Amino acid sequence: MPPICLTCTRGTAPNESIPIGSSGAAHSALAKHFWFNEDESSNAVLCQLCWGKIDEFHQFYCEIEKIHSQGSGHPIQMLEIKQEQEVVESLSAEIKNESEEVEDKGTKESKVEEMDDEVTKDENSEESDRDCPSDKDNESEQEKVVRKKSVRKKPTTLRADILAKVDKYAAKHVTLECSFCAVKFPTFDRLQTHSKKAHKKQTTVLCCGKKFCQRGRFYDHIQVHLNPNQFQCDQCDKRCPSSEALKSHVDIKHAAEKTFQCESCPKKFALKSLVVAHRKRCHSEAQNDSASNDIEEGDETDADEAKKAIKDEAFILANISLECHVCSVKHSSYQDFLKHSQAAHGVHAAVYCCGHKFTRKPRIIDHILYHQDPSQFRCDICPKQFKHSLAFSRHMGMRHVQEEAKTFQCSMCPKAFSRKQFLHVHEKYHRKMSEKNFQCAHCDKFYAFESMLKQHERLVHTKECHFVCHICARGFQALSSYSSHLASHDEEAKKDKPPEERLQCSVCSIWVYKQNYRKHVLLHSGTQTCDICGQECKNVMALRYHKAQHRRGDCSCSVCGKTFKRKFSLKEHMASHTGETLYQCDFCDRTFNSSANRASHRKKRHPKEWLEDKLRKNPNLLKDGQLTAAAGEQDGDSFM
Repeated sequence: MPPICLTCTRGTAPNESIPIGSSGAAHSALAKHFWFNEDESSNAVLCQLCWGKIDEFHQFYCEIEKIHSQGSGHPIQMLEIKQEQEVVESLSAEIKNESEEVEDKGTKESKVEEMDDEVTKDENSEESDRDCPSDKDNESEQEKVVRKKSVRKKPTTLRADILAKVDKYAAKHVTLECSFCAVKFPTFDRLQTHSKKAHKKQTTVLCCGKKFCQRGRFYDHIQVHLNPNQFQCDQCDKRCPSSEALKSHVDIKHAAEKTFQCESCPKKFALKSLVVAHRKRCHSEAQNDSASNDIEEGDETDADEAKKAIKDEAFILANISLECHVCSVKHSSYQDFLKHSQAAHGVHAAVYCCGHKFTRKPRIIDHILYHQDPSQFRCDICPKQFKHSLAFSRHMGMRHVQEEAKTFQCSMCPKAFSRKQFLHVHEKYHRKMSEKNFQCAHCDKFYAFESMLKQHERLVHTKECHFVCHICARGFQALSSYSSHLASHDEEAKKDKPPEERLQCSVCSIWVYKQNYRKHVLLHSGTQTCDICGQECKNVMALRYHKAQHRRGDCSCSVCGKTFKRKFSLKEHMASHTGETLYQCDFCDRTFNSSANRASHRKKRHPKEWLEDKLRKNPNLLKDGQLTAAAGEQDGDSFM
């Protein structure tokens, strides 16, 4: 049985326990500050955590005791509690047994808590009551200030069991090493105590690429490692990195009363700091020298920002008519247009162009730049093109960032991201998918969001054509397909269009088109088990095809009534009724209504051409002798 700590009564490892004995530092500290008798403490032990705290407090106590025993003039009297000096001296034995709470160790200030009811019972004389007033009205201004400061500087406290878990995790996964002398410590508290005493400043601890020197923020960060939902908002799905961030989020997003109103618009906020930030973001564009009078004190923009604001105003005015869509009043600047719309109509100013509504100045400027040059926000790495800088920046941060920069790892899958906001969006998708709130009424698929479910129903089941080509009248369900089709009509664009990007698979080294890369990666996902019948499939794609066989035939032939589970099979079946030609051999003029028959024909009748085509698509197959042998067998069969 492991030894039990005398103070916290938890079990501790024999090699980590500290024997108290009948003499030494542990024995003297316990005898000075605790109520344990000689028999209890001499044969007991202390754990590392408890001894660290007791030793730290004992050293601090002895230091303060030494200062006051020498009569040193300290600016704050450590044992002065509203003129109760005589009572303190007469009850020194009781005070010695009380645990003194240290508010600020760095400035060596201590606070003695109020007396117990037992002490108050001993003070029966009216004279002592008059000498020791306890009413707050009789406090001096200095005492009130000290009392208020002590309340504000209350340190972060954790339960003993939570603190033990946090310290255990930090000792295992975080390097608790002094950045000045490289000495390692088992706990964060002991590390900071050493740093303050030896180097007169706090050291920093590195974890997840972040630096921590404050106790509360470090412990909050470790608690997030132990439980990612430690600081999750009860009213929404947002997860905050610390208790301070959670409190700020609740104050901003879920405040019951918003008492601070912006002077330039009807918006209200729960905190004054939010009003200042809102004014700086929406109402602080400087037009000229007089505009600086409207900016809040401490939020003045520098000369470069003022010049840029004036330049942006002139750029907008030169390209867009700033006419109010409600009262048709024209304005000479976007700032005047903004103030007019808020004051006269109580709404945010909006600019309409190309069927879109723009309410923010950066988006208006991006739209003008896109009109002047559609390639303004084109990616230099891939052929994608965007309409504003925000989408372009998001694309670069997600698609073309180096692997070393992806430091934010998802806890539910192997994906990593370069920005924390991308990780939050991705993890929210995982949580929504696990809830399974949005299920398709036509099939057994689940979606994370309602918008994704509606898109699935529109593209797969209802097949509503929202986009129609103005050249050939062909209809499309998705905007991406419609845009690609329009590009096929533009011969000039085809000449200037760069070749489609290909990506190489890191598993099998095959080069595939970027649009098919995700599906190809699923081929290497490993063995999957069907949750309906228990059959094992070699990858995710095979599992999807297998599970489709469990569904009833939704696709029926309008001629003979035969049902099929896939539209692909129905299409090939309908060709047998209509006589339509679906496929043609690449090496001869023969036509087919089945892709399987065409593949068999190519392999048997044109083995050399088939082999060359395979090697062109995947050069690594040349290393495999089985492919060449199979081609030789098919070549021999073709002459039989």
